[in-house]
Amino acid sequence: MLTIKDSRGKKSTTLGFVTLAFYTVTLAFLYTAYKSGTADLLAYGSAVTAVLFPWVGREAVDTQRGKNADT
Repeated sequence: MLTIKDSRGKKSTTLGFVTLAFYTVTLAFLYTAYKSGTADLLAYGSAVTAVLFPWVGREAVDTQRGKNADT
């Protein structure tokens, strides 16, 4: 299973998939920009937002529930 330790030291499957998706989107964007000579930054920004949203949303929910406390 693809897991990475988060900032709290716990294994996070979500963070592993987000990292993989972020690198895949970035590499695809760079490849397309290299081949075509132009870069569609709006499409890239939208894709990155769609990839990062689940992880940021999970962190926000955990914070509201008090699960991100360092104590």
